[in-house]
Amino acid sequence: MKPPRKILVCGIGNTLRGDDGAGIAVAEQIAQLQLQDVTVETRRQLQPEMAEYFPQYDIVLVADASVVANEVEITKATCTHVFAPASSHHINLTLLNAMAAQLYGKEINLYSCAVPAAQFEIGENFSAATAKHVKTAVQKITQWLQTINNEH
Repeated sequence: MKPPRKILVCGIGNTLRGDDGAGIAVAEQIAQLQLQDVTVETRRQLQPEMAEYFPQYDIVLVADASVVANEVEITKATCTHVFAPASSHHINLTLLNAMAAQLYGKEINLYSCAVPAAQFEIGENFSAATAKHVKTAVQKITQWLQTINNEH
């Protein structure tokens, strides 16, 4: 029997900027489910240090608000050669994966859960649409985790 996979679900966002806190809300709800072999964390933004930390896990899923996505979607982040931005606030999953490969010789098995968002004004409340998307994201991530565990 194979040992269980170490899985990290990381919610990214700012809970004081409306829909931007969607990734954190998703992660907090996943944490409440207390899923076996799943670690849950939250962060305000992606940080370069995560390129060293994330490879400790077999699978990493990052949930974050998205102004581009029209529906909740889970996609695999790829590792490509990219140029580093001038600001750590502009790090994306592709760059993080490339940094891990270049600096530590290990590509992260990295996935993104995009949660559609539109309202980023100061405040702790989600728009009605994003509140629904958060619930959908929790359901999709839970199903996705069951699928990848069954494949193991």
